[in-house]
Amino acid sequence: MPNEDKFDDNKQEQSLGHEESVDVGKLENYNGMGMKLMEKMGYKGGGLGKNEQGILNPIEAKLRDKYSGLGFNISNETTTPLPSLETEKKSEPGEGIQPVVGRKKRRRYKNITSMLDRVQEENALALDSLAQYFRHMHKRYVEYYKSCKLACVAYSYALPLFIRVFQGLDPLRNPSHGLELVSEWKTLLLGDDSFGIQVISSPYTHLVSEVVLPAVRKSGINTWQARDPEPMLRFLDSWKKLLPSSVLATILDTIVMPKLLSAVDTWEPHRETIPIHTWVHPWLPLLGHKMEREGIYQIVRFKLSNALGTWHPSDGYAYAILSPWKALFDSDSWQQLIYRYIVPKLKVVLRDDFQVNPRSQNLAQFYWVMNWASAIPIHLMVDIMQIFFTKWLTVLYHWLCSNPNFGEVRKWYLDWKELIPKELLANESIRYKLHCGLCMMNQAVECMEVVQPCLKENISYIRASEQRKFETQQKAAASSQQQATASLGGAVNAYGVNEISVKELIEAYTQDHGLLFKPKSGRMHNGHEIYTFGNVSIIIDSLNQKVYAQNAETWSLETLEQLLELQNKFLSKRR
Repeated sequence: MPNEDKFDDNKQEQSLGHEESVDVGKLENYNGMGMKLMEKMGYKGGGLGKNEQGILNPIEAKLRDKYSGLGFNISNETTTPLPSLETEKKSEPGEGIQPVVGRKKRRRYKNITSMLDRVQEENALALDSLAQYFRHMHKRYVEYYKSCKLACVAYSYALPLFIRVFQGLDPLRNPSHGLELVSEWKTLLLGDDSFGIQVISSPYTHLVSEVVLPAVRKSGINTWQARDPEPMLRFLDSWKKLLPSSVLATILDTIVMPKLLSAVDTWEPHRETIPIHTWVHPWLPLLGHKMEREGIYQIVRFKLSNALGTWHPSDGYAYAILSPWKALFDSDSWQQLIYRYIVPKLKVVLRDDFQVNPRSQNLAQFYWVMNWASAIPIHLMVDIMQIFFTKWLTVLYHWLCSNPNFGEVRKWYLDWKELIPKELLANESIRYKLHCGLCMMNQAVECMEVVQPCLKENISYIRASEQRKFETQQKAAASSQQQATASLGGAVNAYGVNEISVKELIEAYTQDHGLLFKPKSGRMHNGHEIYTFGNVSIIIDSLNQKVYAQNAETWSLETLEQLLELQNKFLSKRR
């Protein structure tokens, strides 16, 4: 530790005006730094002792003004030699402030240069002892540490020592190496925020760029693999408070991103067992938007599409690699991917392989479908579940008609309800299907005729109140126009229940399929208001119970299922 008494300002007050001359040659040993510091005071080679009292050349006002005291007169100091102590004693009060301030300043400069000379003489210093010298100067001479840019001096001494410390270092294997040492020097090289850590030209930023960055670059390029992100992430987390933003950006842009792009480009989902999101998603906090701009998401989406072409619902790997990307892909891209590659296969497995059997139930296919409930958009999932409920309600109807044990029926119903995910139970259409089953159970318990709920031809369901009962299926119309009329409105009267309007049917249908249904403000065609059915424009002829959809330049008569097909075709074209 430096000898503080040697540079004690109070002790040197006793010898003001009797200072020994400075050895100029010794100052030059510090690569000219000592002379540069003296030149800041106007020193041109003369001594500072009593034999050569005062400053030989004037100090420029711009250099002295920052440290001047109250009442300081620059013109007097630059033209008049410093008075002796004897003269000061005879001066009036206040007249001796100027020379005292000048002598204190010179004395502190001299102390600093003496310490720098000592550092120069002890050229084998280690980083910890070197830090002690500069810590002492930083604490004792705060303003001078800034004005003389001693942080730059500290950097010039410390850099060669730091290079030796970090030589041969693999920071990805040992991220804590040198961490405390750099942290200790951070304050000394920033100089109490005279340089900011984010300023590229600061000594601290230069040190990290010259010492730490090369080691990270060498290890990152030569040995680090993007499929194993932990070593690089562990290093960045350990050094996050010490890495200037420019250095962090360099690591991410020149090491991490090129490695990630290369790894994603060579990723083969058919052969690799580790899901890609496990080594891409950890970079989202640092590179989320940049990965999207660089096309990583697009590459992943393309490769997932190819992999899903041969996928079977029994293979859970597809869900494992696909579902984590739902939040990253835009909603349209995600829906198109699901609609094209997932929904058709889930429908097939429910329609062809799944059976409802109260005596011996196999739930494998049902679980395959339910596993996707959180990943598939709700309107597509509701559409899939129509296949399940058609089978489920039919089996329940026949069971209730065979004088069953109602306790078993009740348990069977509750068990099935428990198997349906909460996000599906929150949907009105799903709740309605379960309610239909409950109504049949109540009819059987009350010894009433059990009425099987039926769906009208070409309509997935009708939203109706609990009082509405469905007894028979409407007969198909002879022509396509009669069929459309029946499916949209005429069927309601065939059941002997209160009529509901075509608009109400469409509103219920779109709601259960998660589609938007609302009028287009101010848009009319042939006196009819134009509505939006998802992305399809329609008009409703309430008088004739018909619905027309806009197709190019014409309007064509459509059923509800045909409208849904038009909506799905629109989504397919946008992929």
